[in-house]
Amino acid sequence: MKKSQLYLLMLLLPLAISGCFGFSKDKPILDPKYTVYKNKTLGEAAYQVRYLDKWELTEEATADLGTSTDLAIFKVNRDQKITVKVYQEAEESVILELFNIESQSQTEVNRLLGERVIGTAKDNNEPVEAILIKNGEYLYVLKTNQPHSAEFIDFLNNITIFNNLNTVEVLPDEIKRPIYKLYFGRTGISPDNCGVSYYREVYFNKPDDEIELIPKIIQTLLSPDQLRLEDLGLFTAIPEGTRLLSFGYDNNKAIVNFSAHLNLGGGSCSMAMRRSQIERTLMSLNEISNLQIKEVEIWVDGSADEVLQP
Repeated sequence: MKKSQLYLLMLLLPLAISGCFGFSKDKPILDPKYTVYKNKTLGEAAYQVRYLDKWELTEEATADLGTSTDLAIFKVNRDQKITVKVYQEAEESVILELFNIESQSQTEVNRLLGERVIGTAKDNNEPVEAILIKNGEYLYVLKTNQPHSAEFIDFLNNITIFNNLNTVEVLPDEIKRPIYKLYFGRTGISPDNCGVSYYREVYFNKPDDEIELIPKIIQTLLSPDQLRLEDLGLFTAIPEGTRLLSFGYDNNKAIVNFSAHLNLGGGSCSMAMRRSQIERTLMSLNEISNLQIKEVEIWVDGSADEVLQP
């Protein structure tokens, strides 16, 4: 099964630690040299990026942010460049008008939600992949003229936007503590029904970064003892001891990586129920957040192969 390319080190790091990436004994491991660039003129909108030192860096002040160097250009090679442009009080819709958009999706960079667009630039018809990240009154546009390139993926993995300036709106208590849905099986339902359609409503404070809803709701799903399921005639098919190891979010896909317990025991119906519990619980986040999850991918111990097989 082909594995997704992820923009999150949270998924890649456990794989590296567990030894899933092998190296040939006959070849030396060459450690590429990196340089750290930190924009020191942007104040609260500052960011930092770790990039290969063979890339050429130039900075420009376009006057959009006064004398600040609001545009950084990284020349990867003769054909490819990556840019970071910071706008203040700019609308995403206005920036999106700069592109002929072929596809658009939601993704995550540095714990902030962003919009990814693939297409061409209207001014020169050049291919483009751009990530638009809203952070308070600032809008960061990360862009390359080589869509889907490994260099751009590495760049996104190594950028740090220091201050999360997205403000938390003060709302009445009933809105500040929204209702989240956790899906379970129902006692007495026909055993031929291997999906789940019954849910337990729970309340918890909404995290500042909505991307954190993914691990929060899954960890709650994995704690059935606290939910008094028996009183409600509900049960979970997920084995006791199952833990969430890591998660990711890219191209409107939520990726959740569990411990090996998730695969233990059970026939085909039990496995189908486990998958349904996870998928429906995560998809329910679309109802109460800005997340736009269109697909859920389940991993076990860093691999998507042979997951939930009877």
